[in-house]
Amino acid sequence: MKESHVANTQVAKSRISEYHKWYVEPFDAHTNEVVARMLGREECAMSFRDVDGVSRDVWKVVPEELVKLNRSSRQLGLKFATFMSYMDGPLHPVTRRR
Repeated sequence: MKESHVANTQVAKSRISEYHKWYVEPFDAHTNEVVARMLGREECAMSFRDVDGVSRDVWKVVPEELVKLNRSSRQLGLKFATFMSYMDGPLHPVTRRR
């Protein structure tokens, strides 16, 4: 099963819960710029710990933005990891795009 299909399916399922939050961690400057432009911000200002205790610099995204990133990742050469948190808990890895 393709990563984007898995992520899009998980996004759709989580839409029913207001407690799920979605984040992307860009792996390179190009991806960071694309995400910043899409969100209308210049800097990645959030740092959260994942379930393994690793600090991650991430962008918070809404499900529609995540779907858009997944759909355009190959065409635009985007490299990022997707994380989800529940009720402000630690980040849980969902997919990796390299």
